[in-house]
Amino acid sequence: MIFNFKQWLTCLKQYLLICLFVSSPERLPRSLPCILFSVLAYCLLGFSLVDEHRGYAVVITQILLELGLLALVAYAGLNWKKKLSRFHQTFSALIGVNLVLSAMSIFV
Repeated sequence: MIFNFKQWLTCLKQYLLICLFVSSPERLPRSLPCILFSVLAYCLLGFSLVDEHRGYAVVITQILLELGLLALVAYAGLNWKKKLSRFHQTFSALIGVNLVLSAMSIFV
């Protein structure tokens, strides 16, 4: 499980294309390191929201809740359609699109 930053940048490009409805999750690699780095990037983005009203514990709890719900929805939908082999790609796409949209809402 060696991380390749270039591979994650490729995933990030695909996340942007998915947001624009130009690509689909099947173009993402089945890569656990890409998912983990996307989660790390999402956490770092979430930490930018820490202020006097929201502490780190609240932000971390919110992120864990969001990731849990995304995983649950992806698992339930793919299990229902009998396509659990696509879980890594679907979960990666959900995290990545959430990362891109959150970054756009915060910084633009």
